[in-house]
Order: sequence, then C-alpha cells, then structure tokens
Amino acid sequence: MAVVAVLAVLAQLPPQVPTQPKTHHWLTPAAGQSGGVCRATGTAKEHGDIIEIKEWGRGDPLGTEETCATKCGRSSRCKGYEFYSVPKSFSRCEMHAKKPTHIALREGATCKVKGAPMPGFVPLPPLADLGPCLKANLREAHLPGDPEFRAANKCRNRRGDISNPDPVAVARVHSVSEVEAAVQCVVAAGIDACARAGAHGFENDACCSGGVIIDVRDLNALEYDPATGVATAGAGHTWGQLYYKLSQHGRVVPGGTEGGVGVAGLTLGCGRGMLTQWLGLSCDRLRGVEFVDADGKRQLASKDVNPDMLYMAKGGGGNFPGIVTKFEFDTDPVPSSVVSKSCMFGEWDGKRVLKAWTRHMYDMGDSKRQMFSHITSFSNPAHWAFESMCFSCDQSNLDRFHAIVDQINLEASGRRNGDGCHVRDYNGPGGPWLQKLLAEPGVGGGAPEKLAGPPEGGKWAADHGSSKNGAVNVPTYELSDAALDALIDRFHAKPLDLGVYQLMLFIYMLGGDKVESVPVTEGAYGSRRAKWTIHWREFRADNPEVIAHSDSISSALGPHLPCTGFYNYFDTNTPCTRPIPGARSQRDAWLEAVHSDVGKMMAIKGAHDPSHTFRSRLVEGHSLPETHHAGSIAPAIPCGSTSCTVNVLGTLVNGFSCRDHMEYQRSGYKGHMPMNAIAACNVVASMYPPCAPCKPPGLPPQRQSMRLRRLQAVNASASQNLRVDVSFAELPPPLQELVWANRSLLGWEPPHWE
Repeated sequence: MAVVAVLAVLAQLPPQVPTQPKTHHWLTPAAGQSGGVCRATGTAKEHGDIIEIKEWGRGDPLGTEETCATKCGRSSRCKGYEFYSVPKSFSRCEMHAKKPTHIALREGATCKVKGAPMPGFVPLPPLADLGPCLKANLREAHLPGDPEFRAANKCRNRRGDISNPDPVAVARVHSVSEVEAAVQCVVAAGIDACARAGAHGFENDACCSGGVIIDVRDLNALEYDPATGVATAGAGHTWGQLYYKLSQHGRVVPGGTEGGVGVAGLTLGCGRGMLTQWLGLSCDRLRGVEFVDADGKRQLASKDVNPDMLYMAKGGGGNFPGIVTKFEFDTDPVPSSVVSKSCMFGEWDGKRVLKAWTRHMYDMGDSKRQMFSHITSFSNPAHWAFESMCFSCDQSNLDRFHAIVDQINLEASGRRNGDGCHVRDYNGPGGPWLQKLLAEPGVGGGAPEKLAGPPEGGKWAADHGSSKNGAVNVPTYELSDAALDALIDRFHAKPLDLGVYQLMLFIYMLGGDKVESVPVTEGAYGSRRAKWTIHWREFRADNPEVIAHSDSISSALGPHLPCTGFYNYFDTNTPCTRPIPGARSQRDAWLEAVHSDVGKMMAIKGAHDPSHTFRSRLVEGHSLPETHHAGSIAPAIPCGSTSCTVNVLGTLVNGFSCRDHMEYQRSGYKGHMPMNAIAACNVVASMYPPCAPCKPPGLPPQRQSMRLRRLQAVNASASQNLRVDVSFAELPPPLQELVWANRSLLGWEPPHWE
C-alpha cells in the first residue's frame, strides 16, 4: 500500500543531525544599496521561477533576512532570494530557481544572488532614479513623500483591503509624448506600470501597488469628422464628458450609463449600457486605437495595422499590452427622444418579475425595437423595479414598447393597462439623451454641462464607497426555478441592516442581434453569447459578513450557471474561479470566464510586451491584486465535503488567502499539484492554522497523527500500488510533489530535491 511505501521511504532516510551552515557568496544589488526586487529576463514569470514563498506575520522571530538567506543557502535549487518586510505587518521570503539578471531597487526589499557574479551581470538603474526621470520629463509626477501623492494614488473603491494602494509613483500625463516618456522611465527602472483613466474598476486594479500608475485623465481632446461620422477621443474621457461633447455634433457612441465611468476601462472591457441592444457594444463601434508600446513608442492599431492589438482592445480589458491614448469610434445620431416606463413591485415579487421579464427578452433585444430594459432590487427600500426605455421610437415602435412592458407587468403582478407603472418622456436642456444621463446616479441632475466637467468635490454620486461586487452571466433567456430561488433567497439573506441602498441587485440585458451577430473571433470579449447578466453590489464591505454574503450569492448560483462573467463586473475573487489543486489555477479560471481565446491573448501579450512592462492577468504572478478581502470567507458548502477545497482556500492567512499559499507552494513544481479535494483540504488546513475553521472534521491535532492522516491523503491520490522497498526517486511524480509539499510536517528533506 502507498502508506506503507512512504513510511518505508522515511525509514530509509538518514537521521536528521545538525550540520555546519554552508558558506555562500552573495552578490548585493549595488554598492551601498540594499533594497531590491529580483528579476530574471527571459523567464515566463515576473521575478523568475519561484521555488517557494514563505511569509511570516507580525513579530514572528523567523521573519528575518537571515532566515531567508539560510533557507536559500541550504537549497541547491535556490539561485537567489528576495526578502521584503512591511513594518508591523508581515515579511516575505521568495526563493528563486533562476539567477536574477537584473535588480530594481525598492524600499524595504532585499535581493541577493547566490554564488559568484554572473558574467555580464549589470544591475539596472536603481529605482531611486525613477523619480528624477519622471519629474524631468513630465509636468506632473507624484512620489511617496510628495504632498499630492496620497490623493494621487487613490482609486474609487474605499474598501479597507484595497483603499491604500502602494504604487512607487503616479505619472499624470498631459500628452502622448509624456506617456512615451513615462513608459521609458518605467522600463529603465525595471518595474511595471498600470494605466488609469476613470479609476472606476471595482477592485482598484489600476492603482498598481508596487508599480507606476500612468494616469491618462488629462488626455481628453475630441476630434469629430462630419464627413465620415468618426470621432477620435482621448483615453482620459469619462462617458459623461464624451456624451456631452459628441452631443454638440448630434452624435453618440454606445457606452456606459453613469457619467463618472471612464471611457477607456469600459471600452477595453467591451462596454455595455443603455444603447447596447439598439446600437451594440462600445468595442463593436471601435475602428482603431492609438497606444504607447512596451518600448515607450507611439503606435496605431486597426484592421490593417497591428490588427492583433485591435483584437485585444475589443474585450481584453486591463490585459491590453500598452497604454491606450486615443480611441477611434464610429458614431450614430444622438437619440431624438427617450421614453422610459418604470414599474414597481413588492419585496417578495422578484421571482414573478424575473420570469415574466425573461420570457419577453428576445423581443426586447431585437435592435429594431430600439429598447433597453433592466431590473433593480434593493435591501432597503425593499422592492423590485423594472424599467424599460425606447430611443428615437416612432409611433409604431412606441406602441409595441408599451405593449411589451404592460404584458410583463400583467404577468408579474396581474395589473392591467400599465397600473403600477410610471411613464416619463425626457426633455430639457441638452436634449432627451443628456437629460436621461443626468437622471442616472452618475451625476444626479442639473445642467448638461455638469457631464462635461470634473465631479463636484472630486466625487461622483456613483462612487463605490466601501463595496464588494459580484456578477455572473446567464447564457439562456430563461433561468430555472431552482436558480431563481437560489438567487432571491441569498439576496434576501442579507447579513445585517446595511441601510438605504446599501445592497443592490442589477439585472441587465446583455445580448440581442447587435451583439450576437458579431463573430466571436473579432475580439477578446468573452460574453458574446450571454443573454443577460446578474450584478450585485454591497456596501460597508469592510465587514467580513458582507464579503461572505456576496460570495454566498456566487456560490448559490454556481450549480445552475457556467462560470462566466462580463469583464467589467466580474469579481477578481469569484468563488467559481478559485483554484482546484491539480486541475487549474485561479488565473486560468478567471481568464477563461471572461475572455474568448486566452491562448491567443497570451501570444499577443508575449509578442508585444515580452518583458511584462504592463501589468496583466495574463502573466503568472499578476493574476491577483496585492491585497485581498479582510476577514474569513464563510463557507457555502459544509467543510469536510469533497468541495471543501474552495472554502478552505478562501480563508485569509497573514493578509493572503490560503489559495495564494497553495499557488506559491505549487509554483516551483511545474505549476500543478495533483491531489484530490480532501487531500488539499488536509494540507492547507494543517499547514496554515488560521485556515482551521474550515479544516475537515476529525483532523488530529498532534503531529504524529497528522503525519498519518497526511499519508492517508497521499494514499488517496496514489495512482498505483507501490512496493514496500520503493525509494523516493521511484515514487510517481504526484506522490513526490505531495510529499515534498508537506516535508516540514513529515520532518525530513527528500535527497531527490536537495
């Protein structure tokens, strides 16, 4: 049996005796400098192949550079290490399997290379040179210690775990030449950069902890060619600004609903809004983009020039391998009229409303109807609202519009002739379209010029506050009763009294002929066949109960829907994308959930940004944000079941989740650790005590018993019966990797690895 075999292997090993520490020569980053981030060129990962990452919490006596150096010195596989310490928080030791070829300095970090200096080893200019480079070439560059830095490095979501980003600089650019200069400074410093426009991403990804924010908000010039109807818009526009400027020419681009949302982020994600069913997605109106590449040079992308980059601009989102500076859009006439009809329903009418609404979705999604329809619900005031709009509708379309809405109202409530519904015909300064936008939460009302300028007090009415968002796509027009019950039950099971409009559910049409007639191969957008999307937002998200409730909605829908989402809404930490040891990484699951062809995207990224100048989820190590949700995630599935892996891996340890620790453990072993779900639960729960709330029941606390249970897990994932006298080298790779991952608990070091 496998258990007996592994015990036999242990018996063959020589006893562990203290040895004299090995002597190694360490190459420091640069004379007189100690801070640094290790990097290795020509590798698939940002820092080179990682053998192991070890983290210690505040006050842990092992959390020192000496411990890190000792660990690296004892391993023949370790070619260098990076030690990073955050005062009064945590410290981290990364051990690298490839010798770093260059070092970028960073305060609080130490990078050292083991052995004699590599021939040709030349440290890049230290990070300390980044600031002077940016300040010499840009009108505005903000560095730590500058009075403006604290305000300049913020994004919209003020949730505690992501509201205090740690970028090394903020480059606020005012021209394309400044973007070129900023990228060249970033490349010289050996770090990476993130583009920021509206800063509206739900997880604050654009705030780029550890890298440079390139803020393009001042690139907001607009050119319009009346002969072709083509508009060229700077990437810094908000949708309110772009709608207002285009309205002066009597034109519109289908885009976002709220005025404060950035054009760049929404368009690169593909951009849905009120005009989608009539005119299509933002990315489908895109003719081309101007961008700055990884060498800091201006480039163009269109169907004839760099077509692969245009592909990335149509749904690649933040994975676009460059900084977009301009968008070239085909435009349409601005709506000449906007008529809306809103119907209200009680707190417990949601299922009937949804069933009636989805029955008529195909008709509403027909672009000839010129309609948009969506459903909203709130925890307080507790009600369901069904609103539909008709744009530039003639009398025939308007009659059909009222007939559809009245029929949905009848089927959902029994009310006839539009009872319980309110009709509004938008008119006023700026025209019907701008008046409708002013009524949305993005601005809140007033003169249309409000859309053109920055928000009053620097804050839009629709800012995220401290929020947690989740979403899932629905691939069919109707949803089963079981799925609807799961959604509504979890939505009503709010964790606490969140106050007025603090828990919101938004259900939008996503499909229709204008969207679905575009070939999937046109872009990286992955929701081309989705009919509608379910999106929820919870505020006061610094409370662990709120985070757990949001995740529970995803988990409740998981058995009924595929793991797919609309890029601009899909949560970084969606439960269905969490890793399954031996099957998939979180990065792969997340990318496949939102994009059409991940392999093609990776090839384009590799061709245009081989050194990973621009941060991207396509790069291993960039998959997740630097910080994660505060508090433990309450399991939606009882611990101890075969699905307990998902719940165990969602629990935090020293600021990082157990799933991250598992990713680190696996990163040095060919990217996989083949073991079944219960073995994964045992490993994580026992190796990281804070994960204990979700460890399988009955896991013995004593080391000797734990070793036996561990070996039982090994036995469960064995692929064959083993001889009693088998050596470690003869173990199948699955057993070798699993035993190696638990070597500290087993109390030995396999000679095969050292």
